[in-house]
Formats: sequence, structure tokens, C-alpha cells
Amino acid sequence: MTVRQWLATAPIPRNEAEWLLESVLRIPRITLYQDALRLLSDKEHTVCNDLVARRMAGEPLAYVTGQAGFWRFSDWTVTQETLIPRPETEHMVEWILAHITVPHAQILELGVGSGVLITSLLHERAEWQGVAIDISEHALHVARTNAEKREVDARLQLLHSDWYQVIAQDMQFDVIVSNPPYLRAQDEHLPHLLHEPQLALVAGETGLEALSEIIQGAAPHLKSGGWLAVEHGYDQGDAVARLFHDVGFLAVKTHHDLAGHARFCVGRSLREAAEDHLT
Repeated sequence: MTVRQWLATAPIPRNEAEWLLESVLRIPRITLYQDALRLLSDKEHTVCNDLVARRMAGEPLAYVTGQAGFWRFSDWTVTQETLIPRPETEHMVEWILAHITVPHAQILELGVGSGVLITSLLHERAEWQGVAIDISEHALHVARTNAEKREVDARLQLLHSDWYQVIAQDMQFDVIVSNPPYLRAQDEHLPHLLHEPQLALVAGETGLEALSEIIQGAAPHLKSGGWLAVEHGYDQGDAVARLFHDVGFLAVKTHHDLAGHARFCVGRSLREAAEDHLT
């Protein structure tokens, strides 16, 4: 069977079939059409059909191919031990890049997962340094793989920890960023997310447990004028903003995604900045 014939007969949407074939043959999409008459080997044909079966059984395409798109790249490594990156999280990357002008910023990410967030930041700012935390050893391995892929691994320290536990009291950062678990234990969306790691999705009964711990623990680890940015659920904007205000953050603001949903909140350290790094 040729590439063209397989694409024409695969029982999944055409764009998904192209993604699967790209991942198996390890060639860019344009080459699929340039080499449309190429014969698939028996092994390639079997692997492709196995992947199609997984996709038809409901497994997300990113897990089937082992890759997902985020920011500037489409080949981030993901596994079922890490969340699939969402385009909504890119808004937080955009905000940080646009507003943090410290020349040699120190970034801390809590709950690094696959590493796409902090790795994207370090890739865009060659002078920045990062520390990233996760409670999952497997997630840290995936994050390391992605950092190496983007050639920022020399500027990123990966640590196994539950939030701030291994961060020394005197370690301070210009930015702390997190996309933590924020779903309620009985959230209506969970049945649609069965393939993704529940540890990275569910915070507890209210959905605010991880966000509260991160926000309450941030101030000692922020430099003067440093910023905290956290992603949250579409219906948690007001509650998260109150958590920021309750511990004394300044310039608290909720930002929305392209669909108009409250998506992430930022706030500045209580201590007055020696100089204003916000443009």
C-alpha cells in the first residue's frame, strides 16, 4: 500500500491520519505528498494501523503520536504521565515575555509537567535562567527531554518536589509561574479527560487547593517587585484574584483567553520594587 492509498483509506480524519503517518515515517507533512507513491513496509503499515486503532478507541492524538504542539513548535514530547499542552496556556507565555524585562530573569515553574511552558520562555530569552519543580519523576524526565530538544537544558534546573518544599528559603525569583491542578474532584469535565494524569488535573474538593498553596507560599520566594502568574479554571477567576489580594499582592489582574474565559491571574510581590520592570 502506498502513502496516498493509506491516507485515503484510514478511518480517521485526514489531518489526524497525516499526523500519525508523519510520526511513524519521521518525515515532514509536505514530504507525505511529495512521496505519495512510496510503498509502506509491512512494519510501517502495521504500526500505522495500530495507532489508528488506539485513536479510534478514544486515546488523544498527542498520546498516540507522543508529540504535541505548543508555542512555536509542534514536536514537544508528551506521555500519558504529562498533560497535553493547551493553546490557552500560550497566553501566559505571551504575557510574561511582553511584561518581564529584567535582563537576566530567574524563573520558577511549579508543576512543570512536560516542560513546555518554562522551556518556551527560556528558548525565547537566551539570558534567562530557570528552576522547575514536579512531584512526578516521570514528568521531570519528559521535561528534561524537551529542554534538551530546545537546547535550554543548561539553563534549567529540574527538581523533584511538592511545590516549594525543596526551594531554599533564601532562593528568590523574578517570576513564579504555574499551571497547577485546578479541577474539583467531581468536575463535570473529568469523564472527558480519562487518558490524562489525574494528579495533574484534580486539586481536591474545591479545585482551589493547589492554587491556594502556591499563592500563599509565593511571597518569600519572589524578589522585590517579582511576579506570580497562575493558570486557573474558566470559573475561578474571582476566587483566585481574592487569594492574591488576601496575601497582599499588588497589581492583581485576571486575563482572559480568546474565547473570553478567565484563564490566568497575575500579581506583584507585596514589597515595593526598587525599579519598575513592567512595561
